[in-house]
Amino acid sequence: MPHFKPTGPISLQGAPALAVSELPCVSLKVVSRPAGGRGGPAAMCPSDMQQLLSSIGSDTEMSDAQQPRSATAPTCFLQLQDGSDCILLVRPDAQLPAGCILLDDVQQFNLHIVAGDTHSFRLFQPPPGEPFDLVDLEGEVRLLSAMGCSATVQVDADVLVAVLLRQYFGRVVAANELLPVRVSDAELLVRVTAAHVLPGEEREEAIGYHCFRGRVGPTTNVYLTQRDPEPSNGSSSSNGDTAEGIAASLAPLSLSEGAARAAEPGAPSTSAPVLTLTNVRCQAARPAPTDVVNVYTRDAEWFPVKKKLLRPCIALTKVVRDSGSSAPNVNVDVDTLTFDRVLLFLEALHLGRPPPNWSLHLIEDMAKAATALGLRALDEYCQERLGRLSSGVRIFRFEEVVAANACGQVLLVLDSMVLDVTSWLPEHPGGSRIIPAQSLNCDCARFFEMYHASRESFLYLSSFYLGELHPEDRPRVPPGGGKGAEPPSPDFLQQLREYTDPFRLKLGGEVSTPGKTVRNL
Repeated sequence: MPHFKPTGPISLQGAPALAVSELPCVSLKVVSRPAGGRGGPAAMCPSDMQQLLSSIGSDTEMSDAQQPRSATAPTCFLQLQDGSDCILLVRPDAQLPAGCILLDDVQQFNLHIVAGDTHSFRLFQPPPGEPFDLVDLEGEVRLLSAMGCSATVQVDADVLVAVLLRQYFGRVVAANELLPVRVSDAELLVRVTAAHVLPGEEREEAIGYHCFRGRVGPTTNVYLTQRDPEPSNGSSSSNGDTAEGIAASLAPLSLSEGAARAAEPGAPSTSAPVLTLTNVRCQAARPAPTDVVNVYTRDAEWFPVKKKLLRPCIALTKVVRDSGSSAPNVNVDVDTLTFDRVLLFLEALHLGRPPPNWSLHLIEDMAKAATALGLRALDEYCQERLGRLSSGVRIFRFEEVVAANACGQVLLVLDSMVLDVTSWLPEHPGGSRIIPAQSLNCDCARFFEMYHASRESFLYLSSFYLGELHPEDRPRVPPGGGKGAEPPSPDFLQQLREYTDPFRLKLGGEVSTPGKTVRNL
């Protein structure tokens, strides 16, 4: 379809498995709705609907918030059994035979199914406990047909929005779905380009927000735009926004005999009207966010990523801590598809969820990405999946730390934790020299407290952590700054230990510090 052909079947683009795995299903033969009936709900035999709804046990009964909002009862939501982004609002129709579902040609196009085929459909329920009513709905308008109109069809966007909201109130719409709407003598197609259940401010703050559909409600704001017709390349004229062009694109789905004839090779060209959308209302422009990093992959794709999501990537420390007035840019030696999986891993890590169970053939590339980004958690995940995980954290003797530093590594002792910051030094905001100059072969807790007034630096410690210093060696570690130097404050040590407790080896006992006895790990 000119300009807005969906990138792949939208019936396969990500409906969550949870929504399709527990509810009853029914096999139905697709029957085409007669021409002129586009845009209405789907329909099925009342006995089929009654049987489907009666099969819902009390444990899965729909709440009021999950029911379709319709003045005609009963109604239900259906989706393809294997999952589909597009959700059908279905009403009973006594004229339909049992085992059939009535769909118009655009609904068939949205689901990538055709009349005459039999498909299995499941009841759909909105995810419980999550927002589902749309706050914002964005769409792109096309002209499908205009009977008896002049060369230019002018449509008021406010009128179109009002008709769309009235027609689709209470129905679920999804990104890339086509919504037919008739305004006067013009039949229009609105392709959903974005659907949001959170306001813009909340979307900017949210981690793990991926909205592709929702229910049209009384407070849904609709923003419509019109894409300019495709410019002519000199060899053929564009029909991207004409009735003929759109009808020809949908002709394989049997829109009408006239559309099919228009799509035939050698069909005579006719002058078709062109759409002009007036009174277009756009969303208020929001200032460019500064809490993101523009990440460019090695194949030149661009990802705006929230800084707090990238904090575990120690190789990106400088850009994550950048406090400039604009979002910083960074190039990473990771391909686009792998970085997309890395973002899913980071999201799961941030939300405390298990990462996706990726196929083993993808893990090698993800392990390389973990090295490039300094993402220790991902590296451990990959090594475990590949069966190469070593014994992990351990107890070190002080002599081991000194010997490693003499060989070029940079191992630090911080409150008896052993940290490896060797590869991170180039990213250190204070420069790469100050740590080796001041903090080797001593307890650097005092320096850490002096130079890091913010406790944000605690966030990186788990990425550097190798293990604990042997209890017998702790008295042998000189304090940072030499004999007589001021020790770290008890409050700092308490905060440090509370933060690091989840990942530190537990050795037990207590340690006395000036003015206070605190639990030792």
